[in-house]
Amino acid sequence: MRSWIYGSVFIAFLLLSGAIFGLLVKRVEWLQLLMLFFTFYGLYLMVISLITGHRKFLKNDCYRPYVSAVIAARNEENVIEATVRSLCSMNYKKNNKPNFEVIVMDDCSTDGTYEILTSLQKELLNLKVVRRSPEVCGNGKSAVLNEALNYCDGELVAVFDADTRVEPDFLKKSVAYLYDSKVGGIQGRVRIYNAKTNILTSLQEDEFSIMNHYVQMTKDVMEGLTGLGGNGQITKKKAVEDVGGWNELSTTEDFDLTVRLAMKGWHVRYCPEAVLWQEGVEAWGALLRQRVRWAEGLLKCLFDYFWQFLAAKMDFSRKIDGALSMVRISVSLWIMVGYTFVFATLFHGVIFYSWIPPWFFFGTSVLLFSAMLLLMWKNTKINFVELVLRVFRYWFYNFVWVVAVPTAFIKCLKNTNSIHWDKTFHKGHAPYPVPNMVKAAVKGEFRESESYSYVEGID
Repeated sequence: MRSWIYGSVFIAFLLLSGAIFGLLVKRVEWLQLLMLFFTFYGLYLMVISLITGHRKFLKNDCYRPYVSAVIAARNEENVIEATVRSLCSMNYKKNNKPNFEVIVMDDCSTDGTYEILTSLQKELLNLKVVRRSPEVCGNGKSAVLNEALNYCDGELVAVFDADTRVEPDFLKKSVAYLYDSKVGGIQGRVRIYNAKTNILTSLQEDEFSIMNHYVQMTKDVMEGLTGLGGNGQITKKKAVEDVGGWNELSTTEDFDLTVRLAMKGWHVRYCPEAVLWQEGVEAWGALLRQRVRWAEGLLKCLFDYFWQFLAAKMDFSRKIDGALSMVRISVSLWIMVGYTFVFATLFHGVIFYSWIPPWFFFGTSVLLFSAMLLLMWKNTKINFVELVLRVFRYWFYNFVWVVAVPTAFIKCLKNTNSIHWDKTFHKGHAPYPVPNMVKAAVKGEFRESESYSYVEGID
């Protein structure tokens, strides 16, 4: 906890020193080089997977350990039934019997969530429902997941959000990668099932199913720090216990767990063929709150683990990529220093100098934009004009982090050591882009003999 305020003060000192230094010497190439470095790092992450594709890892399709699928639920009456039905309908069997359980941890919901779950428990034999004690409720997702470990009979623990829809073969495709004794966890490919609701949900579909998808594949190829997500992760129970469970003071328990697993020698793999769907945030205010929460957790990971991570024994590529992944969250703070220089020029006539020519930045932007075009085109095959407009809007969409990170940084400076579960509200839209079999599972009409096909979506 002390690392949060020490780290925040240290970063604040660096930012202030950088701003004062730049204003005194009237030179900005040091800041430009910092921005260029992370720009090329991002470009590298996007391009490598386009060239190499997804790396083939050791897996065993006959590997079928028992799985405990856990949902942390708090006031989720709009989505919980569809999610539970979808998960309970997964086609993952051993000796012709379901080889998994679904555990829903109800965190003292005040709506109809618990009543819906108790009704479903009578119908679905592999469903467990646990009502948490009021004395421990509301302290965050990590606390819920740690308590859930006490009820998990599985060798593997899968974590899903309360708004999830999964492909029926999600476990079949993903569990095979955990056969490798070095692999402690895998992450599935996340998509947005209400992507057509508005431009914001469409942007989140581009973010999760395209951009994050290719970044994860590159990290796998380069043996970097492949990340677990908050939805669709599967970990070995012994790996989670090896690192002491989920961090109950983290608002990004997924990345926090990823870092601690790496420091203990565990690998994480990305499984793009295992697809799951979640509800996208539909309002900009809700999106900003979500990203502030994520940014706060990422900053705390940086403050808590950076030096430990560098000192840990692991592959050099994983160490470098992990360190850069932690530091990258601070880039938005340095962008604010750059805005200070812009304002000094516009309102006070200060002239800044740099030996880096302007055309170099233009060329770098063109390269980055071109890489994004290729990623979008590979997944959508839409016409060129629409493609360019789609990349432009995604480009500007990412400026949400310029607001979210400084806001989260101020929260870290306050050094609060309590976690309030500031969860995203789910409306429960009909999952129209989801495969037909998933639709049937949501309605309780799933039959194993059915085949399924996509109604609409990105391949």
